[in-house]
Amino acid sequence: MEKIRKYGQLFWVMFYLSAFTFGGGYVIVSLMQKEFVEKKKWISKDEMLDLIAIAQSAPGPIAVNGAIAIGYKMAGIGGMICAVLATILPPFLIMVAIWYGSQLIHLPASFEYAMKGMEIAVCALIVSVVYDMQKGFQKKPFPYIVAGITIALTGFLNVSIPLVLLLWILCGLLERRKQC
Repeated sequence: MEKIRKYGQLFWVMFYLSAFTFGGGYVIVSLMQKEFVEKKKWISKDEMLDLIAIAQSAPGPIAVNGAIAIGYKMAGIGGMICAVLATILPPFLIMVAIWYGSQLIHLPASFEYAMKGMEIAVCALIVSVVYDMQKGFQKKPFPYIVAGITIALTGFLNVSIPLVLLLWILCGLLERRKQC
C-alpha cells in the first residue's frame, strides 16, 4: 500500500510540473529542484545535482530523462514508469487539444504574441536554474570566466556552439597535459 501511495504522489507532482511548465526541460529542472528538494524534501540538493547531471548527459529530452532518474531514485522501476508517464501525458494532451481547437477555429494573432512573451519568462527561469545550480559548485573564478567567454563568443560574435565546445575541450586537454 505504501508503494502505491508513493507512486501516486510521484505521478501527481510530475504531472503537475509537466502540465504547468512552459519552456522546455531546463525550466522543469528548476521546478523539480524546488519541489523535490526544497518543498517535499524527498531528495537532497547533492542528489538532485547528480540526477540532473545524469539526465543532461543521456540522449533525449531532459524533462523525460529527469523523470526517469528521479522516479527510479525514489521508487525503483515502478516510480520511473509513473514519473515518465506523468511527464509526457500533459504535453500530449495539450498538443491534442491545440490541434483539435485549431481545426475548429482560427487562432488570433494575440495567441502568437502570448507565446512570444513566454519566451522572456523561459529565459528568466533558465537563468534561475543556472544560478541555483552554480551555488553547489566550487567558488573558483575559472568557471565564470569560461561562461563569460562562451556567452561573448556565441551570443555576440555568433561563433557556432560546436566550435566553442571544441575550443573548451581542447583547452581542457591542454590543461590536463600540463598537469601530467
